[in-house]
Amino acid sequence: FRGDRFEESIKIGEKELQKLDMRFSKEDGGILLYYDKASGDYISYGQIYFSPTREKLTISVFKPSEQDNSKKAWSSEDGLIISAPANNRTEAIEISNELLKDVMYQDISK
Repeated sequence: FRGDRFEESIKIGEKELQKLDMRFSKEDGGILLYYDKASGDYISYGQIYFSPTREKLTISVFKPSEQDNSKKAWSSEDGLIISAPANNRTEAIEISNELLKDVMYQDISK
């Protein structure tokens, strides 16, 4: 994660994001795009947030909007997040609360 761009493949659970094109600001993160072979296009996977030292990260995973299936979004009420490094759910929640404090409407541990 040097500079303002990361181009590689990563695996998150069973989902492999090939030809990942991650562009982020110097401040705190950016959008995760991956190449979808089926459509032949880049698809947004989510938003990534880093700590200032980039030792911690949280990904808010986009899901199709209920109103418009062609649009993707993330909700602080029920959205999926991935945080690292974390050895358990409690540590992951602490990282997410720290990195998403300006995005979240409420503390996700409640």
